[in-house]
Amino acid sequence: ADIIKSAKSNNVPVDNITRAIKSASEASTGDFKESTFEAYGFGGASMVINVLSDNDNRSNADVRAAVGKNGGKMAEQGSVLFMYDRKGKVEVPAEVDEEALMEAAIENDVDDYEMEITEIEDSVVTTIL
Repeated sequence: ADIIKSAKSNNVPVDNITRAIKSASEASTGDFKESTFEAYGFGGASMVINVLSDNDNRSNADVRAAVGKNGGKMAEQGSVLFMYDRKGKVEVPAEVDEEALMEAAIENDVDDYEMEITEIEDSVVTTIL
């Protein structure tokens, strides 16, 4: 309700508001796709840009525009990505036994791991990098 009031106060047409509500409430809204873009930024710095979007054409145009406006240029597929390894981060909303974690890491050929325990609002979050 607050969002609709905000949209109306910003003079968004009622048709646009109705269309946005309809598209958000449809069952097929979970059709998101991950795309990876490669680019070179200022000074030749390489960038890997991961995007999650429901519209490939729009995300492609938006990434190209953002890179171009900031002095970068899009790279050919594979010209930047080979320099990077894909890494992960896992957050577990519980306390984890460090020995069990190390055993699991060794069994799964993990290069390195770092364990960080954070207490947030009376709960424990274990972050494994």
